[in-house]
Amino acid sequence: MVDRVAAVKSGIFRQPKLGGRMATLRRWCLVGLALLCCLPAGCRGGMQLTTARNQFYHGAFDDSQATLEKIKESDRKASVVSTLDLAMVHLAAGETDAAEQLLLEARGTLDENQAADPVAGTISYITDDTARQYRGWGYEQVMIRAMLALTSMMSDAVDAEAYALQAQSKQMELQQAAIDAGMLDADKHYQPLAFAPYVRGVLREMNYRDYDDASRAYRLVSEIQPSFAPAEIDIARAESGVHCQPGHGVVYIFALVGQGPQRVAQQAPVTSNVLLLADRVVSAVGKYSVPPTMAPIEIPAVAIPETAIDTVFVMADDQPLGLTQSITDVGQMAVQQYEAEKTDLLVRAVARRIVKKSAVAAGKDAFGIQDPMLQLVVDLAGSAWEATEKTDTRCWSLLPREIQVLRAELPVGTHNISLQAFGRGSPLQRDPTARTIEVEDGRNTYVLATAPSDRVIAAAAR
Repeated sequence: MVDRVAAVKSGIFRQPKLGGRMATLRRWCLVGLALLCCLPAGCRGGMQLTTARNQFYHGAFDDSQATLEKIKESDRKASVVSTLDLAMVHLAAGETDAAEQLLLEARGTLDENQAADPVAGTISYITDDTARQYRGWGYEQVMIRAMLALTSMMSDAVDAEAYALQAQSKQMELQQAAIDAGMLDADKHYQPLAFAPYVRGVLREMNYRDYDDASRAYRLVSEIQPSFAPAEIDIARAESGVHCQPGHGVVYIFALVGQGPQRVAQQAPVTSNVLLLADRVVSAVGKYSVPPTMAPIEIPAVAIPETAIDTVFVMADDQPLGLTQSITDVGQMAVQQYEAEKTDLLVRAVARRIVKKSAVAAGKDAFGIQDPMLQLVVDLAGSAWEATEKTDTRCWSLLPREIQVLRAELPVGTHNISLQAFGRGSPLQRDPTARTIEVEDGRNTYVLATAPSDRVIAAAAR
């Protein structure tokens, strides 16, 4: 491609003299086309994030932290998502203070970025959505607050209930925004979070006073997630007013299971409804003509990586306690919200394509370009311009597929907890991951297992 630029400069492509202005225009178009074609197609930041993810999945937390910290400091566009991923690495490693600070930092940044940014919004129509400040997907805004609740549980639990309520409130806020926008089935796409009332029930039950509150919270869990069978046992226990047996304490094993939602570029068909909505968008920007049809266009779809793990099998002192069960399906939440957001994503992508094509056509008219070769060059330059567009696949990539939990009562004292990844009813790892815990009389002990694929890579405890 460098040779092509040199050829342009040397005059190989020089045509018979037109006017001075037209000849100059042709040379600039050719040079511009060559430079557009020389633009790199890859994304170094994206490759580094993939490296950090793989390091995390293999339990190399120090390496993953170092990679993510480098991205956070050097890549403005990936700063927020690398901060979120970095928080997950610290949480898995049991470094709750660092995890909480990073989550709070990301939450504050995303809240600020939710404000309108007209300059970046306009620029994104002539470039792509990566020009915009990262605002976070709806499920990510909810999960920041949910992970803050879990982080607090693994620390002093002082703010855990407040964070859990914020997560539920954010989900309901998203649902209301969808209703206000005219979505008829918003409740289907933005369902309440069972994890939030579960945290409330756990904490209310432990203070030995608010058993009624705990019972109501567990009933809400059962309504939101009927498949969570332990809720019925939790309700009965709270109604009886007995937190645990005398001389025992309660152990909660929270498990971050599987690999969570990723954003991937995917071709989607452009319907007549999308074209109609895109027409309204571009009409607000300027005078643009919307074609009657358009080829499929790329948007950032949701993909849930397939992993072998289904659950975590837990033992205490070589005695089985049971399997963790799902209290919140993060992957399902992301897919449901993507279905709600899909039309808007398509409309933005189509509007951007229309603006670019119209700009090329307007350029031809403005310069009165009639020469066939020059028209071809301009068209190729327009195609190259469109080719530089990147689908915005930024996301919080280290979220789990599910948050699962198991409750067990153990006698006061020291216990050895063993955690083993299970898939399709069989163990996936030969040697369980072990963790020693201290159980106090009448108190709660929390264990956090991280199991993204075929083994438990970490177990933190408080």
